Parts: sequence; C-alpha cells; structure tokens
Amino acid sequence: MPKEKINVAVFCDVYYPMIDGVVKVMESQIKYLKDRVNFYLFVPEAPKGYVEKPIGEVKLTRVKAAKLFFIDYQMVTPKLDCKFKKELKSLDLDLILVHSPFGMGKYAIKYAKKHNIPSIIYAHSQIKQDFKRAVKFNFIVKIMIWFTMRRYDKCSMVVPVGEGIKNIYLNEYGMKNQTYVINNATDMKYLENPKLVNELIDKYKLNTNKIIYSFLGRINRLKGLWLIVDSLKIVKEHGIDFQMIFIGEGQDRVELEEYVKKQGLENDVVFTSGLSCRDEIAALLQISDLFLFPSLYDTNSLVQVEAASQKTASLLIKDSVTAYGLEDGKHGYLTDYDIEKYSNRIIEVSNKENLKRMGELAYKNMYRTWENSHNLLYDLMIKLIEEKKN
Repeated sequence: MPKEKINVAVFCDVYYPMIDGVVKVMESQIKYLKDRVNFYLFVPEAPKGYVEKPIGEVKLTRVKAAKLFFIDYQMVTPKLDCKFKKELKSLDLDLILVHSPFGMGKYAIKYAKKHNIPSIIYAHSQIKQDFKRAVKFNFIVKIMIWFTMRRYDKCSMVVPVGEGIKNIYLNEYGMKNQTYVINNATDMKYLENPKLVNELIDKYKLNTNKIIYSFLGRINRLKGLWLIVDSLKIVKEHGIDFQMIFIGEGQDRVELEEYVKKQGLENDVVFTSGLSCRDEIAALLQISDLFLFPSLYDTNSLVQVEAASQKTASLLIKDSVTAYGLEDGKHGYLTDYDIEKYSNRIIEVSNKENLKRMGELAYKNMYRTWENSHNLLYDLMIKLIEEKKN
C-alpha cells in the first residue's frame, strides 16, 4: 500500500441537485476513500440559487453545461470552459475515474490518453435503452452504441456494477475492453429513529394499518412505473387496502401523477420530493411493507439494497439485469414483467406478517455495505497506477 495519498480526478455528467444511483456511488467512493485518495471532482454546473453540498475536503469544480429538454440530464461543454481546463491542467494526477461516457467522460478519456494517465470507467446503466428513448431510429441507436463502446475500449479498465451488465456490454453492445466487476452496495444502515419515522407518517398522512408499498428513484418510464400503477389498480379492485409512496423526481413525474389520477388512485398514492436527506429516505423505506421495482432498465440497483437495509423486501422482475443472481423467496420476490402477473404477486404476498419475515431475509441475504466494494476499487486503482509506472 502506498505511503502517500494518490491523486484521482473523478468525472461525471450528473451531480447534485440531481440525485440518482451514479451520484450515490460516486459520493460513497469519495467519502470512504478520502483518507487514501485526494479526489478532484468535475461535474456539471448547478442551477442558480443551489446551495452546494460539500463532500468532505474534496475539490469540486463545476463545468459549463446546458439543460437538455428531452432527458433529465445536462449536456456538459468542457471544451468551452477555460476555467475547467486550467484547473485540470494544474493537477498532478495518478489516475482518472469516469462515471459517464458522454460530455465529461469523453473529455476525460481523451485527456488520460494524451497524458498517459491510467483510467477506469464505470458501466452503470443500459445505455441502449436511454438512446432508444431519445432517438427513434434503430440504425442511429446502433451507431451511438458503437461510438460509446469505443470510448469504453480506450480506458485502462471497465468496471461493471454487476455480472449482468458486464455480459450486456460485452455480448450485446460489442465492448472489447477488459472488465473487473465491483458490485453496488449501500452506506445506509438500519435506521434507529422512531421519532423521524413517526414525523414522516404524519407528514405524508400514512396509515400503517394498511399495506404500504414504495418506489425510490428517478421518475422515469424506463423504470416500469406505469406497470406499478396498472398493477395497483388491480390490487385495489381485489379489496386490498394500501398506500403507495413514490420517492423521487424526474422528467416523467407530472405525466405519472396524471396517470395515477386517470386510474383512480390519487387517494392511495403519495408523491414525495427528491429527498436528499438519507435518514428520511431510510425512514420511508422502513415504513414500507414492500418495495416495488419492476425495472428492466437498471443494472445492479442501489435502491433494492437500500430497501433491504431497512428490512423491506423487494418485488423485482425475474431475469432482469438488476435481479441477476437473486432467488425468489431468499432475497425477495420475483415475477414476470406483466401487469396480471405483477399484480397477482403483489396480492399473493400482501400480508404484513409474511412481508416482515421476507424483509428479515432480505436484510440477511441481500444487504451489503460499501466497505468491500470500495476496497476493491482502491486496490484496482493502485494496480493500474503501478502497471503504468512499470
């Protein structure tokens, strides 16, 4: 292990106030490894009036960006930001860590190549689904995938966040680079704060005598949210008394709220804001009896592990990437991506005692903390730095 801290620049196309799984992973890495790594974080500029949320002593540089109306993210323009380029050039870097292959990542990969610096890029998401939503022509999607994978191939190492997404990048997307899987985890611990739990029950007018379902994440069609609403309509028709909590923000929130009303569920569904307080998120997950996550988009989602940290089991989609390696009845519940089958499984398991037992199993078998994952990342960084020196 090196006696001195290493210098690592981190690049990402999303950061607070936008919160998603990538931001959580990045923030957790910086917090956990700060005693061994000097981090320099480069992210898109924040909206006017936003009060910066510091991560310890990390050096944070905001880079010029423009909001894209058709997605939740911004288009970063590092080439046009002289202040950013000057700041980057002043650093004596040992390694570059990339969390997005687009604006910031593209610039970072070129910079690493030019200056002979080892680089790691994460494979967080099924980018093909993002492309297909933004661009309706398959041949353009294929071209976009090809160019994106060439960026991945230029890095020293690709880190997929699970075996499932590794297989997609290699076998479906055509990536050729070497990989090192580091699974996602969470820094969330079981919350021991009954006062906060009761405050949120009052704030959102929750009735704990009812079955309480929840979803946490970006409010985005790709995450199966319309399937949740359609399924809950059937659940209600079967006479199950429930409340549903959607925790998050996103480009499709207004449309989803309208759809909830259309399905006659407005009195059964609660929408919170995109909470940044981790204890409040933990409390809402703890209040929940079952976490609904029918996403075919996510890869190795943090939110299902966060739910498990609060002893709340998840209902996931069988054979989805984010359910890779999970067993029905051991880690949570699995079913098909089908309104009838998803609603039937909700109805089948919606018993408070049974859900409590499954929540305990999820906590035992699915909950994992970041310690092991971040130590693996640090060891990988040291290995690549030493290899470059030799």
